[in-house]
Amino acid sequence: MELLSLKLIHFKNYRNAEFSFNPYLNLITGNNGMGKTNILDAIYYLAFGKSYYSIPDKKLIRFDDFEDRNSFHRVEGKVTGTEKYHFTYSGARKKTVFRNNEPYEKISDHIGNIPVVSIFPEDIALVKGDSSLRRKFVDNTISQSDRMYLNHLMYYNKIIKRKNELLKQFSMNYRDKDILLDKYDRELKDPGEYIIIARKQFLDEFNLFFQKYYRLISGKMNEKVTIKHVRTVLPNEFSTIIFQTRQEDIRKKRSTMGPHREDFRIYINEKYAKYFASQGQQKSILFALKLAQFEYIKRILQKKPILLLDDFFEKLDENRIVNLMQLLKDSFFGQIFVTDTDPKRMEGIAQKLGFDFTTFTIEEGQLI
Repeated sequence: MELLSLKLIHFKNYRNAEFSFNPYLNLITGNNGMGKTNILDAIYYLAFGKSYYSIPDKKLIRFDDFEDRNSFHRVEGKVTGTEKYHFTYSGARKKTVFRNNEPYEKISDHIGNIPVVSIFPEDIALVKGDSSLRRKFVDNTISQSDRMYLNHLMYYNKIIKRKNELLKQFSMNYRDKDILLDKYDRELKDPGEYIIIARKQFLDEFNLFFQKYYRLISGKMNEKVTIKHVRTVLPNEFSTIIFQTRQEDIRKKRSTMGPHREDFRIYINEKYAKYFASQGQQKSILFALKLAQFEYIKRILQKKPILLLDDFFEKLDENRIVNLMQLLKDSFFGQIFVTDTDPKRMEGIAQKLGFDFTTFTIEEGQLI
């Protein structure tokens, strides 16, 4: 998969900008606050229909001019072959997505058409943060390669939201609440079981990739990493456990069991990485997770995801940078986007390793 070109209209700090990209390495440079990361976020938006930073669409409009119903933003991209995609958003028409000028019925139908693996500075929270971030990582990976998983996940999350709203209600009598909870629990069963099974199958394969890339990036053959699936419910016990915990759910005013409460804990040498991994180990773990994600998606979809690396050179020491860039130069990987404030550093490493690359210099939301 290659992104041939990108056009941004009124997106974040870009008024009207067009880029034609290198099929291999694209180095995006400029001072902080100029809009380097916004290019990567636009590519992410083109893949997933949302900002990496979970910014509401109306606030992605240039200069936050979202009170005017006629204001809008547009992100347009051409990919390998003849495929063309574009997203538009305005206060009047909301968000729409088109493939070759034909609209999708649902934005979720687009997920997986432009596979993307991204590494932003905030991603270090995958190692150090709470369980919701690791669930999101696992869900994002599987959803790009399994449309049924995405559909089950969206439906499950919709019903869980309704169930939690019901659990917080004080005014409804116990009998009516119990009848509705029975209904929601029946609706959760099939998608819940599918999600739990799919996650286990995913981790069985993903851990092999994760361990391989950690060794290659860190150079430490004696360090072993793994992800362990911390489940709250087994698939064949879903209905039983959910029913048995109902009183606790009512007391806590939230659903306490199910896929939405699972964790994917990362361990290094059998110790919980969140507490015991050094800063260098955490960074190596993060990059190993993302490259394993790349290989998993590539194997399932039979096409190479686009790789986005934001502030990449600030995260690793020189040895890890060279190790990782050498890995990325392998023909196994495809198109890569890297941002940095120092063009000489970026270009020096790219030239040293023999990359075919193009440099883009950004100033105040413009290509110069």
